[in-house]
Amino acid sequence: MPTESRVLVIDASTHRSTALHELLGAAGYEASVAGSIMEGASVLGRSGVDVVIATVPVASDVEPLVGPADDASIIVQVDGSEEDAIRSVGSTVHTVLSCNVAVDVLFSVVERAARDTALRRELALLRARASEEIAQTLIGRSTTMMQLRELIGRAAASQRTVHIMGEAGVGKDLAARLVHDLSDRAARPFVRLRCTDADADALEQELFGAATVPGRAGRKGLLEAARGGTLVLDECTALSHALRARVAQAIITRRAPRVGDEAPVRVDVRLVLTTRDSTEPGRRHGAPEAIFDGVSVLPISIPPLRERRSDIPLLVQHFRARLSRDQGLSPRPLSADAVMSLLAQEWTGNVRELEHWVELDALRATDSRHSISPHTDSSAGGLAIPADASWTLEQLEQKYILHVLEQEDGNQSRAAERLGIDRRTLYRKLKEYREPDRIAS
Repeated sequence: MPTESRVLVIDASTHRSTALHELLGAAGYEASVAGSIMEGASVLGRSGVDVVIATVPVASDVEPLVGPADDASIIVQVDGSEEDAIRSVGSTVHTVLSCNVAVDVLFSVVERAARDTALRRELALLRARASEEIAQTLIGRSTTMMQLRELIGRAAASQRTVHIMGEAGVGKDLAARLVHDLSDRAARPFVRLRCTDADADALEQELFGAATVPGRAGRKGLLEAARGGTLVLDECTALSHALRARVAQAIITRRAPRVGDEAPVRVDVRLVLTTRDSTEPGRRHGAPEAIFDGVSVLPISIPPLRERRSDIPLLVQHFRARLSRDQGLSPRPLSADAVMSLLAQEWTGNVRELEHWVELDALRATDSRHSISPHTDSSAGGLAIPADASWTLEQLEQKYILHVLEQEDGNQSRAAERLGIDRRTLYRKLKEYREPDRIAS
């Protein structure tokens, strides 16, 4: 039995929930209690839970839990017919039981549900670590990129709304596509709406559709058209507060009427939100849950390129290899000092700007009069590297790390932050560099 599993009991009956709480605790589970579905959804949004036991009059009452529960297993206890309950909730819950089920049967189901949750999470972790698609799309060996790949894998395995944040050019569109492609919704529609391209009324009809009226046929909205798939709301903060509230209600209740109609249409989409962070201090967006109130949101923040400079050589190598493969271009070799100059840039346009630089450099490589050199700044000063040197990525990385450390007067914390790696990784690399056969010359 998984003794560290966390179980949330949702029951309006204090007597019943208290008794079950004590029994679960005695059995080795970490149990908590909520008195209503909405209170339970709030608890799920704040803390990790493995199994939910919800006792409700009608099975469909548990629908508000489906999003916040993320990848937790939901067990529903009902007073009525179990067959009717199963038809009502479909495949959104783990098990449906009668309220009168024996305790040993309930605990057997809880144990199985906890194991199923653990297996799903283990699969998500393995998918994140082993997925060739993630590795080929999100290039980098920095700590932040490894964490980002793992987080995207976990997001793909869940059903929660995902909020992807980052500056222009960091790869928010790629991350949104990966969340869809690696999920169980991959075979269903992937739809994107740019929220800055229309006014509030047009966006409302685009999202919710329009009812049939005399002289005009009705039409589906994107929430309906993307059924079973993923809907990306690009720059979602451009939506009005009223429209955000309506979208949030549709996601929570999984139903929404078309504009001009009262009959609700079933909503079954994974919502992915994107927002652009400004490069100016104090201009970043607030907490993701403040954008769509009441919706359980998994935040994913993509770091700017200047915070993971150690990934630049790998990105350059990746872009050059792709140009050679897809367009038949043969970029000229980059000297070590050219790569070091790339490492020193701020890259305010992030990965997209670096990609464009590589493309332009390759296109103009045949004419030396138009060859491009990266603009160096003061941070690149003091790097004595022969222009014709043939260095490996590891040697370039070593040279740059030691250079940054020198610029930061030996302060490893500041150097690690500037390099986009954690201090332990920096310490390990410096220890390796002290080995005589690893020093670049």
